Amino acid sequence: MIVDIFSNRAISANFSTPNILFIQFLNLTIECSKPLNVRIDKYPYEGDYSNKSNHILQQSQRILCNEMGYKTLDKADYKELYGILNDRIVENFIYDETVDCVDKMSLFELIFREMESHFINEIQFLGEQIPVYTIRSDYIKDLSQKSGTNYHNDGEELLSKSRGYLVSKQRALQLMRTEIKDRLKQHKLSLTYHNGFFQKDTDSLVEERVSTPFWELVSDSKYKNIETDMLTAFDRYESRERDSAFYAAKALESMIKIICKEKKIKSGNEKTANAYLNTLSSKQVIIKDEFDELTALFRIRNWHGHGLGDEVMPKLTMEQELRFIHSAMLWIYNLSQR
Repeated sequence: MIVDIFSNRAISANFSTPNILFIQFLNLTIECSKPLNVRIDKYPYEGDYSNKSNHILQQSQRILCNEMGYKTLDKADYKELYGILNDRIVENFIYDETVDCVDKMSLFELIFREMESHFINEIQFLGEQIPVYTIRSDYIKDLSQKSGTNYHNDGEELLSKSRGYLVSKQRALQLMRTEIKDRLKQHKLSLTYHNGFFQKDTDSLVEERVSTPFWELVSDSKYKNIETDMLTAFDRYESRERDSAFYAAKALESMIKIICKEKKIKSGNEKTANAYLNTLSSKQVIIKDEFDELTALFRIRNWHGHGLGDEVMPKLTMEQELRFIHSAMLWIYNLSQR
């Protein structure tokens, strides 16, 4: 399976940074590994939970080697170390100043992406279990009160522990995301970080009002297709490939379909994006001016998504491509709030 890594994207061209950033990233990984390795009751995980962070490091090394064509990241001159994380290869790789900084950035992108994935899955699991434990706890409390017997409340125990786990995992995930972004700014790199990917930074207002809310939204697993298509749109934009607007529009169309399904306004006859827009308009989810704006966005998408015969193939400028992507992101987030 092909895995997208930092070094494969045009964003890494002419990239350089002092090694202190990678040392700081390594220390952040160590700090976030502590809550990551805390076992959650009844959480399905194969393997040694207390060693989860090391497994992520090893898996990230394997992926990087596969994508870069390396046999191993290890070198004969790396001395045996038994430091924190118990993973001498990663530590030596980071401290080795002969290693290309793009390779180091690629490794950390993989590590952070995998850690995020584990945190998000655990947080989702806890979010689903807490209501179950609450019902169990309330039932036992009610039963104890009615019978005059103080029954052991295993539901309350699980509820209390799960709430503690949830806070710990959420804080660690937020710490990781915030620290990465802050370190990138501190070292004056024109990069930002969202959902396991380093991306080119936009201006601060767009980052605050558009990018950050969007990427936080699509970290929810139900928006996985939206996240995938938007990441593809950015990859194509950054590598100067065609059709970044096409993938941004695909992400927007997915959100429109999700909204229609969740609001139970889907007629079942919708076959095109325009048909879904008509449904949103008829149910007054969007007004006429918004319908016109969204229709125009999908008209641009159609230029890129259909064969044109012998007509001149349309081409957006870089500024137009980015404007389209940001418009799609803004619409996706805005629709999610309706």
